[in-house]
Amino acid sequence: MYGYYGLLELKRNPPHPTSKKDADAREMLEWLGEWDSELVDLAEINQMLGRVRVKKAFKCEPLVREPPAKKSKKTRVKAVERHEKAPKPDRLGA
Repeated sequence: MYGYYGLLELKRNPPHPTSKKDADAREMLEWLGEWDSELVDLAEINQMLGRVRVKKAFKCEPLVREPPAKKSKKTRVKAVERHEKAPKPDRLGA
């Protein structure tokens, strides 16, 4: 029996005191002691959380990125000229 809801069920329906198969459940109840699942001390919780320090683990980047800048006409012309000057592969394999 694991988890929070298992503990709640164990508190509601405690095992028989002499049953061998319920030894683990009895040990868990002993460990819980006088725990009250309905008791919540909000002031105490806030005090504990106030002492928690959060470190910035990584740099956050925006999810939307700016589109790349358009190349100028001059840059496009130079790229075409370089392509035209490049040696052409022999397509016939000769």
